[in-house]
Amino acid sequence: MAQRQHGQVLVIFAVALVALLLFVGLAVDSGVLYVTYGQLKRASDAAAVAAANNFKRGQTELEMKAAAMEIYRLHNVDTSTLDLNVQICDDDGDGFTDGTYKSGSDVLFDAGLLDSDEQKVANFFEKICPRTDPTVSAGQQTASPRKLVYVSATQRANFYFLSLLGITHANLRTYSVGEAASVDLVIVIDTSESMASECQSYDASGVCAFFKSPGYNNTTLDDYDPYAPGNCNTIPTTYAGITVQNSCYPLVQAEVSAISLVRTLYEGYDNVGLVTYDSVAVDRMGGLVNMINRVAIENAIASVKVHDDAPYGRLWPTWRVPGRFNPINPEDRDGDGLDVDTPARVGYTCLLDADRWDESIDPYGWGGVPCDDDNLFDAFNWVDENTDGDNNPDSNPEFSIADHNFASNWLASRDPDGAGPLTATLSVTSTCNGCGIRTASNLLRQFGRPGSVWVMVYLTDGVANMSDTPRTDNSIPSGYPNGFCQGSLNPGNPGFWPPLCVDRNISPRYCIDTNSNTCPPGSIHVNIPDPRYSAADYARDMADAAALTVNQSSNPLDSRYNPTEPIGNDIAIYTIGLGAVTPDNPPAWLDTGEKILRYMAAVGDDGDRVTDPCASVGPKRSCGNYYYAPSGDALRAIFDDIASRIYTRISH
Repeated sequence: MAQRQHGQVLVIFAVALVALLLFVGLAVDSGVLYVTYGQLKRASDAAAVAAANNFKRGQTELEMKAAAMEIYRLHNVDTSTLDLNVQICDDDGDGFTDGTYKSGSDVLFDAGLLDSDEQKVANFFEKICPRTDPTVSAGQQTASPRKLVYVSATQRANFYFLSLLGITHANLRTYSVGEAASVDLVIVIDTSESMASECQSYDASGVCAFFKSPGYNNTTLDDYDPYAPGNCNTIPTTYAGITVQNSCYPLVQAEVSAISLVRTLYEGYDNVGLVTYDSVAVDRMGGLVNMINRVAIENAIASVKVHDDAPYGRLWPTWRVPGRFNPINPEDRDGDGLDVDTPARVGYTCLLDADRWDESIDPYGWGGVPCDDDNLFDAFNWVDENTDGDNNPDSNPEFSIADHNFASNWLASRDPDGAGPLTATLSVTSTCNGCGIRTASNLLRQFGRPGSVWVMVYLTDGVANMSDTPRTDNSIPSGYPNGFCQGSLNPGNPGFWPPLCVDRNISPRYCIDTNSNTCPPGSIHVNIPDPRYSAADYARDMADAAALTVNQSSNPLDSRYNPTEPIGNDIAIYTIGLGAVTPDNPPAWLDTGEKILRYMAAVGDDGDRVTDPCASVGPKRSCGNYYYAPSGDALRAIFDDIASRIYTRISH
């Protein structure tokens, strides 16, 4: 009896073991299927993006398929057992969606390259392809254009345990549709005078011995007129096969690189805007222009010229000390935005001398004080009254009415935005970063299409040293008549001007929101017109208004976010810091230029200022959406890389 029971146990154990092995086999083979399908699906999504990116560049279906296959290899998919199909809505290239058009019905999908099973899967593609009518010319089609690429893949997944039962494999099929999304792109270029100051070669002491721009040299650093005959704004040049209407370096390379970026965009799909900025920002094309007008867009970029900054070197010699003059408008000594200066605001009553320096009073230990006429433009000694004819500032300068006339003519001819002298001042600074961001984002808000990707490509070689003023943007509080560069020759009202209006320490950040509850986390709320709110703060606020879309975390206690902070628009921002945006040598505070650009790029990467790809990356290195260009020669590769990243997306 015991032996019979032992035999029964063995039989039960053997049956149970077989069942257990079958369950283990099913679990293992199911896991194989799950892992293989997940790997295949991720690869298919990436392949659809790659194929769509090639589609946008005008490549053939064979080239799209090759790009997709390369992506599968990179995802470690065994391509020896992969059946790959890539299709677009217009396989035959006749300009119309494939299939037979029937009035009142869907376009029939061209199944010429599909088997019957694949046709069933692809039925949805028929519905998302544009409805085109071969009886109507391309320009009259009512269907909205979409550049779609259908990628399907079938791969053999081998079984292990189930093969013992004769089931050797299963075919896994997946698909993705990549869309080369239409792009609304605004290119923003700094045109301050430093965009003509690229050095060709240095001497042994590290001083530039030869500049690339015609007419630019060490004697003109503080008084370069790019419009003078023979200087860079007057001489067209051809660079990398593209002709632009100036010979100002690195502006030339910036323009050629921007044109190369435009040439990667697609006619009929993509729109382009152009903003330049110096002391003010200017919309160069009156909105966004479709790539059908590619030649006009390229001509607009090629015609951009360097701004002629007011000549720092021709300020009265006694004025050229930080704090003594208003960099935004040297005619304004009391900080109210006007030439007329009130003694109570200035802090003294001066005696108007021919050299615009009153030695009779010395409240600050300067040996005198600046003093100008309230009715004349006389902050600069423009005209050489000597007889040597060298047109250099006089060794013993005195004011003449010719200086006033010259300044009046300069303002009229250098009016950057065509709005009249009220928006142009005799400012010796001209890097209004916030102006450029504001104007570009406003273009996208006004003209950007809801279904397009909004992109800003922003290039500068300098540090934010001015902002919009109530003259250039009516949203600027009237308490800041010179923009966010507050000062006066009266130390108590509110104190001397910051040197060149640069915020030398951008931390902490200040906020002038009406309600302190809406301020960015970590910032300090101040009341208008607190002078601590600077042009750098303004630039960051404009970046937030353009691209900040994440203001809270899944953790409500995360102090890096403020749920009551206003969010902006979903604008992808790529920033390019050129050359002197961060210095090799002191003063180290100049690195604030790169810091602002990195901030813009962090917000413009994913809408979240906290997730900063550059947080642990040292200076003068590209990271995330920020690019560093040591010279103009590096710009072409940077713009090409940005072109490769302007977006394609997975649609299905």
